[in-house]
Amino acid sequence: MRLFKSHSCSHPKWVLCADLIASSAGKGPWMSRMLRVWVMDFSESEKNLPTAKYGKSNTSMLEDEDLAQELHLHLQGVGKYVAAKHVAQFVNSPEVRSRLRLKKGITERTARRWMNRMRFRWRKEPKGMYSDGHERGDVVDYRQNIFLP
Repeated sequence: MRLFKSHSCSHPKWVLCADLIASSAGKGPWMSRMLRVWVMDFSESEKNLPTAKYGKSNTSMLEDEDLAQELHLHLQGVGKYVAAKHVAQFVNSPEVRSRLRLKKGITERTARRWMNRMRFRWRKEPKGMYSDGHERGDVVDYRQNIFLP
């Protein structure tokens, strides 16, 4: 904007200035045209600034408290070992998709993101001989009767 307003870039030289700015930013002729349009709009009214449209309409379906509650109830019904595929299967079921007006279902990656947002934690089942805390029935029997008579 300062370059356009400077004395070296008077109105007849705006095209050259816009080309210079666009090329210095690594952009092409389209950006040069857009710069000229934005400067003209801003010159007419200083309140006429371009606004970023990113993130304005992106809200998660989990913002819907009814869906979040229903999803929590479903996952509680699944049991102890809940996975992202359970969330995806629930949301991809025909009745839930029709209620949410989804054309296509969600992926397991989206289900993982939702589970992270719902504060689920991932952990791997410990592997090895003592994953149950050394208190398996046959281990206790061996320890009490054979190892320590």
